[in-house]
Amino acid sequence: MKVSMKSFVTYESCTFTPGPNLNMIIGPNGTGKSTIVCALALGLGWNTNLLGRAKDISEFVKHGADKGWIEIILCNRHGANVAIKRHINKNNNTSVWKINGENKTQKEVMKKVQSFDIQVDNLCQFLPQDRVSEFAQMTPQELLKETQRAVGGDELIHAHQKMIELWNEHKSITASMKGYLESIETNEKRNAAIEKDVFRFQQREAVLRKVRLLEIWILYAKYGVAKDEYNTVKESRRVCFAMFKQLQAEVKPLERKRSEMEQSEKTRSEEKAVLDRQYQKTVHTMKAKGTAIEAAVRVYGRRFGRLRRGLYFNDILT
Repeated sequence: MKVSMKSFVTYESCTFTPGPNLNMIIGPNGTGKSTIVCALALGLGWNTNLLGRAKDISEFVKHGADKGWIEIILCNRHGANVAIKRHINKNNNTSVWKINGENKTQKEVMKKVQSFDIQVDNLCQFLPQDRVSEFAQMTPQELLKETQRAVGGDELIHAHQKMIELWNEHKSITASMKGYLESIETNEKRNAAIEKDVFRFQQREAVLRKVRLLEIWILYAKYGVAKDEYNTVKESRRVCFAMFKQLQAEVKPLERKRSEMEQSEKTRSEEKAVLDRQYQKTVHTMKAKGTAIEAAVRVYGRRFGRLRRGLYFNDILT
C-alpha cells in the first residue's frame, strides 16, 4: 500500500508506504499526523463530514495553492493493485476521481473501496481524533454492531440481524406460548368446574331416560289392561250378538203375526173410516131431515093452533 499527497493541508508533497502489519505515526502536535488520517479518508471516497472538521473539500488544499491531490495505492492479493487518485480544485470546490488513471465517479470509487472491505465510516475501523467523543458515546449494542461490521463485514451483520430476528421471534413465540399455557390452564380450571355440571347433567339425563322408560312401561301396562278389557267386551259382544240372532229368529213369526195384525188393523181402520164417513153422512142427512121435520112441525103446529082457536070460537058462537 502506498499513500501520496500534494498540496494537502500542511503537506507540500508527501509519500509513505505502510506495511502489512501494525503501522504507527509518531510526532509532536501540529506535525501532520491527523493530515495523513484525513488523506486516507478523503482519498478513499468519503466526504468531509466524516472527519468532523472542515465542511468543504477546498479547505483541505494547502494554503497558497489552487489545487491538490491524494493518491492511494491499494494492495490487491487477488490481482493487480488499485490506484485511486482524487484531484481537488480549490477554486470551484470540486473533485475529480481516477482509478488506475481512468476517470471515475465517486460512487464507482466507493464501490471499488468497499470491495476491499474498507469501512472508513465505521468508528471501530477508522477513528479520527475529532470523533473520539462520538465513539465514547456509542452504546454497547452499537459498538457490537460496528465491531461485527469491521471484523466480518455485511455477512456477519446479516447473520447477527438474523439471530436478532430469530431471538425476537423466539421471544414472541415464548410470550405466545405463555399466553397459550395460561389459556390452557384457565380452560382446564373451567373444564374442571364444568365437569361437575356435566356429571350432574349426565345423571339428570339418566334419570330422565329411566322416567321415559317407566312411562313407556306404564303405557304398555295400560295397553295390556285395555286389550284385556277389549277382548272381554268383544267376547260379550259376540255372545250378545248370538243371543240377538237367536231372538231375531224367534221374533220373526211374531213379526209376521204383528204385520198381519197391523194389516188387519189397517183394513179395519179403513172400514171404520168408511163407516165413519157413512155415519157422518147419515147423521148429516138425519139432521137435515130432523130440521125439516121440526120446521114442518112448527108449521103444522101454528096451523093446528089457529085451527083450535077457530073451533073454540065456533063453539062459543053456537
